[in-house]
Amino acid sequence: MSCQKLKRSRNFKPSEEILNKIRDSLPTLPSHRVSLKLIAQKLNISEEEALKACLYLVRENQASVRYEITCPECASDVLIIDDLSDLPNEEITCDIYGETFSPS
Repeated sequence: MSCQKLKRSRNFKPSEEILNKIRDSLPTLPSHRVSLKLIAQKLNISEEEALKACLYLVRENQASVRYEITCPECASDVLIIDDLSDLPNEEITCDIYGETFSPS
């Protein structure tokens, strides 16, 4: 998604129907992490609608965002952070693949 679309999404208020679907489905979703793709599939909505609804819930303090840094070679999770300001400035090493890379 482009930066412009994302900026517009932040100011978007999804329909109450979509918000209620997400709120109602939260107890059935894994609590440690949920992807937009999973939400979209489970609720039969587009990924863009899921993103907009999730950003709205974050803005309303009803959900939070965490960022997963994944290895570019094997796609395993290497690091999970709560804020982009916590993104390491130095290279990190994948525990599975053994290669180092600069997170971005």
